[in-house]
Amino acid sequence: MRKIDSFKIFNLRPRYIKLTSALLMLLVGFMGFSQVRVPFNPRASVYSPSKTIYNIKGDFTMIGNTNLTLVNYGNSTNNSNNDMRYVDVDNDINTLNSSSATLSFSTENGAIPDCSKILYAGLYWTGRAGSENTFTVNKEVPTGNYSTQEVTDTNQQIYDNDLIPNTNYSLDISSSGNSSNWALTYTFTSSGAGNTVVFVYRSNNTLTVSVNGGTPTNVSTSSINSDNAYLSTPYQIFSDSNYTLEVARLRRQNTDRAYVNIIYNETVPETTTITKNYNKRKVSIKGPGATNYTEITAGANDIYYPTNSTTYSDGYMYSAYAEITQYVIDNGLGEYFLADMALVEGDGGSTGYYGGWGMVVVYENSKMKWRDVTVFDGHAYVIGDTADHTIDVSGFKAVQNGDVHIKIGMMAGEGDVGITGDYFQILRQSDNTFQNLSHSGNSTTNFFNSSIVTGGNTRNPNLQNNTGLDISMFDITNTNNSIITNNQTSTQFHYGSTQDTYVIFNVTFAVDAYIPDIEGEVNPITINSVPTMSPPYVVEPGQEISYTLEIKNKGTEETNNTVIALPIPYTSTYQDLSISYNVYPPFSTSNVPYFNPSLGATGSIVWELGTLPVPSDPNTVLADITFTLVATTDCNILTNPCGSVVALDGTISGTGSTSGTTFSQELIQGFETTGVCVGEPIATPLNIVIDSTDYVQNNCSGFNAVRDFYFCNVGTNPIPISEVQAEFPVGTQFFNEYPV
Repeated sequence: MRKIDSFKIFNLRPRYIKLTSALLMLLVGFMGFSQVRVPFNPRASVYSPSKTIYNIKGDFTMIGNTNLTLVNYGNSTNNSNNDMRYVDVDNDINTLNSSSATLSFSTENGAIPDCSKILYAGLYWTGRAGSENTFTVNKEVPTGNYSTQEVTDTNQQIYDNDLIPNTNYSLDISSSGNSSNWALTYTFTSSGAGNTVVFVYRSNNTLTVSVNGGTPTNVSTSSINSDNAYLSTPYQIFSDSNYTLEVARLRRQNTDRAYVNIIYNETVPETTTITKNYNKRKVSIKGPGATNYTEITAGANDIYYPTNSTTYSDGYMYSAYAEITQYVIDNGLGEYFLADMALVEGDGGSTGYYGGWGMVVVYENSKMKWRDVTVFDGHAYVIGDTADHTIDVSGFKAVQNGDVHIKIGMMAGEGDVGITGDYFQILRQSDNTFQNLSHSGNSTTNFFNSSIVTGGNTRNPNLQNNTGLDISMFDITNTNNSIITNNQTSTQFHYGSTQDTYVIFNVTFAVDAYIPDIEGEVNPITINSVPTMSPPYVVEPGQEISYTLEIKNKGTEETNNTVIALPIPYTSTYQDLSISYNVYPPFSTSNVPYFNPSLGATGSIVWELGTLPVPSDPNTVLADITFTLVATTDCNILTNPCGSVVALDGTISGTGSTSGTTFSQELIQGFETTGVCVGEPIATPLNIVIDSTDYVQNNCSGFNAVRDFYFCNVGTNPIPISEVQAEFPVGTQFFNEYPV
């Protein structure tokens, strides 16, 4: 036998399966011509891959900016056939292009932005930068240091009453006599140190000079006539450590003037050559408070990168995507910089160069209205002719009663400010016709016009003309619910162009909705039979943790098929026969909670509640359940240098009996009692740290975290995960590449 591979296990972070009921799926389809290179599909987070509609008390927001602008900027100047330059605002010599935008959240209904919870953040970037996906750029950039160098400006023309640059001198020219007997007087006067020097240029072809009113002396000339007097040697008027001023020639022809030489010291910025190997799939981001940039890489299929080798070149306009949810959670609200997009400077011809970025963030806050929020993306290349396209959107559910508010966000590239004929429309349910849309920064006949309208958030630079980048977020007027009405579940968008060429790669949609409001609050009650106090909670290996979960219906309708699911954390095991429960009026059920060892990686506690009624007091507890878990004693887990926790969470799912709305809500672990977010729910998981130091020392000292696996005669056949999976802790997740 021979050794094939070794697995080193240092950080086990398996994810356990969360049980959810069937979710409404957002179905997005396109009809039209072949310019839709990547079909638009709902974008789900890696943290909730089955969720394509965010049914939340909350909203979405967009930010973004351009990283390329005109050399000679104008509000109405197109980027086509014009020189473009990098935008670079971050004062970082290591980046060639950068811009920023500030992320902020709504204060609707008194919501405190810092108390909002970020659910999803997607980063998009787009540009036109030539045919290859990778290329090299060399650019001279200032280092931030300065040096002094001597500069010589020769034969500078100085006219009457001119100040002589880089000196303290000025020139006054006067004339006397007649056409046959004339004299021109050139007086050089200093506003600081220095002599007053006067030259007299006469019609008899002589030139004299006097200093501070002294006796005139002749000046030697190499050539002199009625038009010009060329001095044999430049005459020095003044010289010190700062500058030297010399007169080389006096002229009478046409306009009287003097030709002078100025030698002076100039402080100039030092420069260095920065070389960048750009990749259209890569950018760098720096969040609020971060000192360094983090490189972000789009997946090979996120989203579209036309080249010479692809079927369609489409002007080499590319769009890219990467999820950055955790990065935005870690960095929070404030100014985000995006740098080093794969862009080029110069004249991009009749189409022009452009480049910029956008971010969409979905967040929730308990004080805000219920909304259905959907994010979807693709890549549609729209040619300036009679082509048009339709986007079908379904799966949301508008609020049952009252006005329906609609909000849309969009990102697009290469829409020119000066080319009209492009439009974006939404279907009116009242008469089945399409209505033109616009916002404060565009018009119905020039929808894609290089404008960024994102709610007034701060941007740097804050340009009206973003030369090919469109980011818009605005409310759609829905008078008398003529566009979307109560309980509506689908709509259509329609777009096209008669002249302009552009790409669309993101559309985000929010509509007022109603979601059943079922609350499940879970808390530990004892650890090792000792009543718990306040967090943080700590348990030792082998000790028991008893939990209680209370269920309330805080909504306005009963819920059917209501199910509680509590996946057992992989760092613990379920204590047999530990479940007990109670139900309280007006709720009753014959169903009992149970442990299902086959549901999820380590089993789950399930309670099929059935129909959950609406009590007169929304704070009424309708049911509760207690159960016990045992902290793991597995050395595989406890020797993890990253530490171990018992992380418990779960879901309550079901369907509204009146609305028919399907829901799946996370459990909470109580409410904030201090700070600015008092009253806000605290999300799960509920973490209890396993203090394993003594246990590992006494029981795992000989444990080897590195395992060898031996296989015979493997050849070219891959080794299935199932061959080694049993040797790892239950719930371990395997990946086919690193980093993930």
